[in-house]
Amino acid sequence: AGTTGTVLSLNVPAGSYLFIAKGVLAKAGSTLITCTTSAGSDTDTSLSHIDAAANNTLVNTVVHTFGSAGTATFACNNPAGNPLFVTNAKLTAVPFAGLQNVATP
Repeated sequence: AGTTGTVLSLNVPAGSYLFIAKGVLAKAGSTLITCTTSAGSDTDTSLSHIDAAANNTLVNTVVHTFGSAGTATFACNNPAGNPLFVTNAKLTAVPFAGLQNVATP
């Protein structure tokens, strides 16, 4: 069992956006951490083994068009154990006239 915590959220008006999320993760012990950036039904997830010997930086990108005002979030899952620290976190929205997103088959 673990917990998922929102690191950052960003409210935006209707429109098409490229969302870029970044965070530096630190945790004592070796643990697989999952961080997800979400905008509407679109998501991007990064996974990394975090331990006390080194911090890891995760970056996610998501494109989404909101028909009305919406919220993007950057959240990380911390399995049971030592606290997870997410520093130098950023969540940026870059507006565009239109977007196309193609996922790997």
